[in-house]
Amino acid sequence: MRSRAMLCASMMLLALTGCSDRSDDPVVVEETRTPETSCGTHSPLDIVDHGWSALPGDDDLVQISFGAVVENTSASTTVGYGGTVEVTFLDESGRQLGYGDGSEPETAQIFTFKELHPAAVVAVSGMALMSQPPAEVAFDATGACTQDPETVARGVITVHSAEVTVEGDELSASMKIESTYEEPTNGLVVLLFRDGDGDIVGGGPYQGMSGNGAEIGPVSPGSSTAEVTVDIAGFLPDDADLDETDLYIVRR
Repeated sequence: MRSRAMLCASMMLLALTGCSDRSDDPVVVEETRTPETSCGTHSPLDIVDHGWSALPGDDDLVQISFGAVVENTSASTTVGYGGTVEVTFLDESGRQLGYGDGSEPETAQIFTFKELHPAAVVAVSGMALMSQPPAEVAFDATGACTQDPETVARGVITVHSAEVTVEGDELSASMKIESTYEEPTNGLVVLLFRDGDGDIVGGGPYQGMSGNGAEIGPVSPGSSTAEVTVDIAGFLPDDADLDETDLYIVRR
């Protein structure tokens, strides 16, 4: 059934085209609709690389530094929002470990993404404080809300020629940034630490339940440069090769 507004619009258009000529084809007013967003447990996100390290923490606790690379493997749909990656810490039997003294029944960290277009790649990083090191750190893409790429802002932010230095507990990174978004946009800087063989051995700064990463922006469209300083106390693995550090900017 047509709405009253649509009916009025149709009558106005008919009046302009001449209602006296009964032989004219009827004027059809088309309603522009935004394609529906589909949400569910299925996710086009895939964990394409990950790793972690156990580091000494305060009060005889163990600090876990971790990171992972996440890709939207769909060729036609965008993760509009609600794209989630769940990180859990398991013992040898597969039981989820608890925080600190282990009194909590489980430890998990959740990361969400928005406007992750087909073939786009982002990263997650963080830390967890435990009474014992895990036997495994599991990364799972648990769900997403997908939609037509044309209905959300289109673009990608990439980092080039990053130079990383460490002095004390501070890591400084200078980088070149390329943004294909049409408007300035804000983001979070995510670091993935790799060893000399290129394997991920940790990540930072904190995201998810452990806090927020280092903010950057607004990043202007096109090419630009930026510098960030991050407090890395406790989550830089000893075997991290700074020359192998990967930097990502996750759009906020």
